[in-house]
Amino acid sequence: LKLQFLYFIDEMSKRVFLSVAEAARSEGARFVDVRWSLTDLSLGKKQYETSRIPGAVFFDLEELSGKITEESGRHPLPEFKVFKAWLVRHGLGPDQKIITYDGVSGGSAAARAWWMLTTLGYPDVSILETGFKGWTEAGHKQEEGAVSAKMGLTDNFATPQESWDAYTVDIASIKKNLAENVPMKIIDARSAARYESTTEPSFPDKQPGHIPTAVNHPFMANFTDTANLVPEEILSGLCKKSLGDTSANDSIVYCGSGVTACTTAAAIQHAGFGLPKIYVGSWSEWSKHL
Repeated sequence: LKLQFLYFIDEMSKRVFLSVAEAARSEGARFVDVRWSLTDLSLGKKQYETSRIPGAVFFDLEELSGKITEESGRHPLPEFKVFKAWLVRHGLGPDQKIITYDGVSGGSAAARAWWMLTTLGYPDVSILETGFKGWTEAGHKQEEGAVSAKMGLTDNFATPQESWDAYTVDIASIKKNLAENVPMKIIDARSAARYESTTEPSFPDKQPGHIPTAVNHPFMANFTDTANLVPEEILSGLCKKSLGDTSANDSIVYCGSGVTACTTAAAIQHAGFGLPKIYVGSWSEWSKHL
């Protein structure tokens, strides 16, 4: 079953990111609003309640993350039952076309929602390339004011998979592989400043540095200044450079807290290389164990 699932992920549609025009033409699609701010955790919900894509449901990154402990990173995955309850409440089944979006681009929390759904076996999930900003600038309809009630799913609803284990890796596994010199590709999706820091940490990190042997592929390098994906040939080159001779399925992506790592993972999938694993604890967990 696991091998069949991995095959499904490898063979699924490469095109993770959709343009605003493509999203607007996606008849019957369900939109998931994942707006979020690292410096104001309540901002995304306020923005959603003010104005959103019609029919969108809100994905609260903080509520749909697990409990933070002294040992964990900043955004652990939630318990599966918590996420399933959210899916049931909002009527999001695997037979639907789902499009996630954040404020400006797929460069933040929208990719985390995409990743969580995709790795549970949802076959038709995409990310809105230029986010809510691109949607409004293109003149598409918005929904304002009170959020209408959504129709939920029945109690016997089931996701194709019931855990994210097939596409995650933990700190113990990475440390063991490093100690035993097991070949693996580790990709750091943080900014170059955070990756290259040696003496002073760069916000929001509390310790400088990066995981040994990691290469840097900043998540924002996948986008232009206008929040569009970089041209196909540039994206392919970036991903190929990051992966080297290692397959995507044998690679690991991390960031500060397991959120924007999903963006670089999505870019690698979009470019046709397959889907890497995510180290969800990321630097915020790793740096607690230096």
